[in-house]
Amino acid sequence: MAFFHIFILSAIQGATEFLPVSSSAHLLLYNELVYNFKNSISFDIAVHLGSLLAVIFILRNLIIESFGFFNNQKQGNNLIFPLIIATIPIIISALIIETFLLVGFSRQLLIVAIANIVFSIFLYISDKTRQKKSISEITKLDALIIGIFQSFALIPGASRSGTTITGARFLRFSRKDSVLISLLMSIPTIGCSALYLLFKISNNIDGFNLKHLFFAGLFSFILSFFSLKVLLWLGQVTSFTPFVIYRIFLGTIIIFIFIP
Repeated sequence: MAFFHIFILSAIQGATEFLPVSSSAHLLLYNELVYNFKNSISFDIAVHLGSLLAVIFILRNLIIESFGFFNNQKQGNNLIFPLIIATIPIIISALIIETFLLVGFSRQLLIVAIANIVFSIFLYISDKTRQKKSISEITKLDALIIGIFQSFALIPGASRSGTTITGARFLRFSRKDSVLISLLMSIPTIGCSALYLLFKISNNIDGFNLKHLFFAGLFSFILSFFSLKVLLWLGQVTSFTPFVIYRIFLGTIIIFIFIP
């Protein structure tokens, strides 16, 4: 693969992974329109690790405080199990999709378009709820419900960030804390995804040299870093309506231009 395409694909992954716009949908569109990219497990691992390191770096202080590392805060003990619970639904859903070979079906452009529109409407509706709860008030039931919302992110176009923020907003968490919950949930989710891909890769790196993989991870880290900063800022100063408008526009364009 040309270095240019590695940069673009890594940038798309990094820029869209944590924004409520669906990274997988944008990667599929790039694959359709510009470059017919043959799926590479080693490339997926590299860009996922880049995104994972970025979110851990950005949230390092919150992680230390929330999980009670190096201290005895109660809040730490309250967040570990909810995050574990929140990760279970997407693991089960992914295993079902993999077992019944539904991956190819779920990646059709029409499904991407419809998912963009439908889930953006859910995000818009949820964002109108009154803000009452903070992240410190999250319960195991809250975590399970948000985790179920997260499992819909396996549909390209739904957006992992978008579905988790939607679930949190429906449960009346503030915009800021909904974003933080979504980002914290991304850590075990992306981590499990990377581990699963490592399990599948066997002993080769499917045609990618280590230099390309390093730069893929680096580009993903840099773009993820900036997209995280943008999301955390937007979560405090505005609604998610701009993302809703963009996703409805994107879904409509896909339907009218690319669907026969």
